[in-house]
Amino acid sequence: DVLPELPLYEARPGFYLLAADPELADIETIPFESGVVAYPGYHLGELVKAHNIDVVVIDTPPVAGNRQLAGVLAATNVLLPMELTQFSIDGIGSVFERLEGLCRAFEYPLPSFTLLPNRINARAAKTAAYLDAIVNTYPSVALPALVQRQPIADAADSATPVWKL
Repeated sequence: DVLPELPLYEARPGFYLLAADPELADIETIPFESGVVAYPGYHLGELVKAHNIDVVVIDTPPVAGNRQLAGVLAATNVLLPMELTQFSIDGIGSVFERLEGLCRAFEYPLPSFTLLPNRINARAAKTAAYLDAIVNTYPSVALPALVQRQPIADAADSATPVWKL
């Protein structure tokens, strides 16, 4: 398989963006069993070598699917933002198991995982209990929580960086 010609855009000196290829939309319709989720990791590895890239950030959709799985297989480190709800806490174990099984199936090294409790309401007792549960259950992978702040929501609504508000 040959690395296709990919457009790298230099946003700033030493900072490049690689836009999604329109064909990427089709990845969800291709059966997982075809191995399609392994292709992006291979191509990304070739791109990194060809352009001497040090760090790559892959932003995948928060829904399980081929795009998310391809991102995990291509990664050495995976950041898992999560809202603190009982549903999220109950699901983390199965997420880890699924991703570990995926890496075993494709004989890829298991990336290191980091949990990022996100959009925390610091005043809610239930949230504090959920945060304690995450930190106690996954002490080596849980980062300090990101507290929900109105400027973050405003920035997201206006598609503007927080520092420009």
